Amino acid sequence: MKNIVMKIKPCFLELIKQGKKKHEYRLNTPDRRSLSIGDQITLVSNVNPKDTLVVTITDISTYHNWIDALKDYWKEDFEGLFNNLDDLINECNKFYPHEQVKEYGIVRLRLKLFNL
Repeated sequence: MKNIVMKIKPCFLELIKQGKKKHEYRLNTPDRRSLSIGDQITLVSNVNPKDTLVVTITDISTYHNWIDALKDYWKEDFEGLFNNLDDLINECNKFYPHEQVKEYGIVRLRLKLFNL
C-alpha cells in the first residue's frame, strides 16, 4: 500500500471533506498508473499546506477524455461550483493541456475518507 501526496484546490478539498466529492480526476501519467485500490492519498491544499486530508482509493477508472471521465459524477462531485459540464471541462482544461490529455488520458479515483 502506497501513501502519495497530491495538491488540490481548496474548494475541491472542502467538498471531499464534506463527503460530497467522492472522486478525484487527474492526468493518467505513468506514476498514477501504478496506483492501486487501497492506496492512500494525502490531499494538500495548494494554498495552505497545513490543510490536508487523507483518503483511500476504492476504485480506479481510466478514460480517453474529460467528458467521459466527468459525465457520470460531475453534478455530485462539483456541487454548487459549476452550472454545467462544459464549464467544468473548461476549468479542467486549465490544469492539463489538450495534448497531454490526448497522450495520457484521465484517471478517475473513487475516494473514501481514511479512518485513523
